[in-house]
Amino acid sequence: APESKWHYRALLAAGKQSIVVDFERENDVDRLVAVLGQADVALISSDWAADLSEKLRAALKNTAILCDLTAFGGSGPLAGQRYTDSMLQACSGLMDTTGSSEGPPTLTQVPITECCAAVFATAGILSALRSRSRFTTQTVEVALFDTAVSMLSTFLPAHFVGECPTRIGNRHTAMSPWNAYRAQDGWVLLCSASNDMWRRVCDVIERSDLKSDARFATMGGRVTLAAEVDAAIQPWVNTHAVSECVQRFSAAGIACGPVYAVE
Repeated sequence: APESKWHYRALLAAGKQSIVVDFERENDVDRLVAVLGQADVALISSDWAADLSEKLRAALKNTAILCDLTAFGGSGPLAGQRYTDSMLQACSGLMDTTGSSEGPPTLTQVPITECCAAVFATAGILSALRSRSRFTTQTVEVALFDTAVSMLSTFLPAHFVGECPTRIGNRHTAMSPWNAYRAQDGWVLLCSASNDMWRRVCDVIERSDLKSDARFATMGGRVTLAAEVDAAIQPWVNTHAVSECVQRFSAAGIACGPVYAVE
């Protein structure tokens, strides 16, 4: 079907070997059972395994290492729900931390929960392979929701002290200046992580008056007044090319790099 992954097989299955199995045909099921019997590791998603035959379920149960990747895990009120990556970004809070404060919650477009769940699954499988001499069978369970929540580590500390963390664009929750700025011929990302760096930023943009401005003397003050800090930096960046911005800030020991388009 056009809406299925099979439609994009040439892209998604590059470098993989596959077999087509019709679960209604006994010979096909037996063939898959034989493959599982020779496998070191099998990966499944039990969210989508409701129609498997008892023979196939038994083969999976006897696989040396079985990795089950699901949306919400094997227990809990949402267990078995077939949520997509986008839906998980939404319900985990990730979507509300992505985008600008003036705009709506924003999807990453990259299937970030699936990609990170794959990393966790790899770590779990490698651990199981390392210890397989001690166990007959092992199960690795990875939930995409758990993975998504783990990516909120920058935001959760503020929540637990009574604040309401949400999307802030390219700014940083605890450091300023930290943002993308428009240059003459593109964009640059500037990251300043200390009071000393701030003073060096002031030197580069030729605003020595800002170094003695008490409002910006501390990191906390600059984070609170991030919009004003950005407004002070943007005019200088806007009159210089990306390459010159990167060279000048980098020479001053401040992290700065170009923002490249995909092309």
